[in-house]
Amino acid sequence: MKLPDRNMMNHIVPLSQLEEIERIMVVRDTVGPAIDKVEYHCPPSWTLKFLPAAYLLKLGILLRLAREEKPSLLLSFKLYPHGILAFLAGKIAGVCTGVSLIGGPVEVLDTGIPAVETFAYTGGIPPMSKKGVFLLPILRTFDIITVTGNYTRNFLVAHGIPPEKIVVVPHIVENNIHARSREKTYDILTLARLEPVKHIDVLIRAVHRVTASMPGIRVAIVGDGRDRKKLEALTQELGLEDHIMFAGFQQEVEQWFNRSRIFVLTSEREGFPYTVVEAMLCGIPVIASNCGDIADVIADGCNGILIDDYQDVDAFAASIVALLTDPDAMERMHANALKTAASLKSADIPRIWQQALAQNIARDNPC
Repeated sequence: MKLPDRNMMNHIVPLSQLEEIERIMVVRDTVGPAIDKVEYHCPPSWTLKFLPAAYLLKLGILLRLAREEKPSLLLSFKLYPHGILAFLAGKIAGVCTGVSLIGGPVEVLDTGIPAVETFAYTGGIPPMSKKGVFLLPILRTFDIITVTGNYTRNFLVAHGIPPEKIVVVPHIVENNIHARSREKTYDILTLARLEPVKHIDVLIRAVHRVTASMPGIRVAIVGDGRDRKKLEALTQELGLEDHIMFAGFQQEVEQWFNRSRIFVLTSEREGFPYTVVEAMLCGIPVIASNCGDIADVIADGCNGILIDDYQDVDAFAASIVALLTDPDAMERMHANALKTAASLKSADIPRIWQQALAQNIARDNPC
């Protein structure tokens, strides 16, 4: 797998809580956080400078573990490239395989990072790509496929993946983020990598429109990336330097949520962003593009607002003004966001995994 430590914790901890699981062997570039029952198996650090060598060594490690330890399941996070490695190792060693498509349909549609606007999720289920035609037969051979919501599930079913193989495992956040009483310094917060696929420029242009009726609006953009200078230049071009603050990457994010009134997400596609869950844990209503599995947790008009087109600057601007100028709606969505967050926190993810493993991996019928 190749996941940040925080994401890895959220995915692995529920599995480690199952009594049936004695040990979790993680093949990873580097040693990760300490988790009960988890041990790490890493290739030599020098291989990370030459990815083909790293992949070959990780495949070798997977094969050795599969043959010597005979695990019940070889589970990968993301289909490419690590899902392919698990697929190969599982077939060679005769071990059941699983894959968690935490990035949504794009994992099946492309093997790399797709060009911006190539596979936007806001326009409905995207058509199958040429690469997807190659990847689908591989995906069908997995014994279990987990997704983060029904948008991805529907995509897979529409393209011939047996529904009984697919399990929806919602994202939860295994940390101490929660609502705190703090002064609201910012009207709007966005927290994201400053990359083209996030379309932060749409938010900046929306804020420019909002200033016509709300000249004192304050915005915090938390995160860093290759688009930062371009976005800062756009902010200056539109005369928004007094309204928009670029905070850069922040390790501790809870204070940013609790100091803000609204969280805005303008992505063209998402698997299921942790930031949405974190915002709701702090009772912050979310205005977001309807970009995939996110619709499983945002109920339009109840705990947030969904925008059908991620490029619709006017819709984002209108929604921001409508929410910030309606205290009753803000309070209602605040309360409902907390309720949604509570339901996510109470979701029994270990039980979901337990049922999925029992249904999809028959112990008396090895792969």
